[in-house]
Amino acid sequence: MVQLQRLVIFEGLDRCGKSSLRAAFVKHTVECHVTLDRFVTSCRVYDLFFNRSYGTQFYDKLEQIVSDYSLVVFIDTAPSVCLARGAQYTLEELETQRRLFLQNLPPRTIYLWKAENNTVNQLLVKLMECIDALV
Repeated sequence: MVQLQRLVIFEGLDRCGKSSLRAAFVKHTVECHVTLDRFVTSCRVYDLFFNRSYGTQFYDKLEQIVSDYSLVVFIDTAPSVCLARGAQYTLEELETQRRLFLQNLPPRTIYLWKAENNTVNQLLVKLMECIDALV
């Protein structure tokens, strides 16, 4: 089990499985990390998507503050999977959001692909392997 405490941020499209993976991660690590369901990356993406802006300096500063002890986990999946799971956007909007996420991920990101048939436990195993490789 990972001993180093981190801020672990789960990012991805709506209905991709962020909250489910986060809950499994918290249970598996016995809450030894601080976790967030979305943070700066999502703010950047949705600001771009909705044509609003707080300015990149604001987000850059937030990322700088937490960069030494944070880790972003990006759960990527086909937008059609999110749509089938009840996302409230069109397929085209989800594809645009996915592209924006991929363009705005910070350098220290664990990338997980969620195929339609992946279980949360399969993603959790992969996530833990990635984290253990970093320690």
